[in-house]
Amino acid sequence: VLPTLLVTNRRTDGTGIERYYLDPPITEASMETFFQNFFAGLSKPEIKSSRSHGSGRDNDEVEFPTNKHGIHLLTADLLPSFLKKNKDKHVLLQLYAPTCGHCKRFNIIWNSLGDFIRLGLKWDDRLVLGRLDVTSNEFFIPGMTTSWL
Repeated sequence: VLPTLLVTNRRTDGTGIERYYLDPPITEASMETFFQNFFAGLSKPEIKSSRSHGSGRDNDEVEFPTNKHGIHLLTADLLPSFLKKNKDKHVLLQLYAPTCGHCKRFNIIWNSLGDFIRLGLKWDDRLVLGRLDVTSNEFFIPGMTTSWL
């Protein structure tokens, strides 16, 4: 929807770029309030997250979708509650891009690992696997470097 007002904040701590949007209608008064809130640190950045497929009303009731190999299909919105729910387990998270050839080949191995953990070793009570599409989700993991193209 045009016109749109976007302010970006390139963070110096390595966490990437934050994006702040002014919702329409854009008026002189709304712009003044928007910038006052931005500079006072009251604005919340927009976080890119693909549509969440989980269900439930709060973080304790969220059900995380899985594929037939037992891999949890996560979004940026679901990731914090997923990690919180599985805090007593080991979590391996695959960060992938669906258009990447290496990622497509690795998905076969990742799915096989999911079957092996769940059916072969029966370690699904101690170890969970997840998959997150980095092309449609924006998130920050402390210690992980980020690149912007």
